[in-house]
Amino acid sequence: VALSDVAKNPAAWSGKSFSTTGTVTAVCQHMGCWMEIKDDASEAHIKMAGHSFFVPKTAAGHKAKVMGKLGPSEEMACGDEHSGHKGKGCRAEAESQMGKPLAKLELEATGVELE
Repeated sequence: VALSDVAKNPAAWSGKSFSTTGTVTAVCQHMGCWMEIKDDASEAHIKMAGHSFFVPKTAAGHKAKVMGKLGPSEEMACGDEHSGHKGKGCRAEAESQMGKPLAKLELEATGVELE
């Protein structure tokens, strides 16, 4: 599914598994537990499901295919467990790295394939 299609009607995709693609624009530099992707029209914040896997810290710039579900766009819960985030949480790290707020769409990834 095109990321832009999900962004146009997120309610239609809520609770459903789907795959989408985009270019990685930012990655957690502590563990690789989140990444941001974008296509021509939309962006999404991707969390790795339950920290059960991680993406390489060097994944920015690569194409990614993500399998997952839409999650709630709320404060991310991975803050204090990562000392590299200095208690500010993944959201603060991501926004600092990108210099802007997180994407409105948030996906919980069950799988990621990088090119």
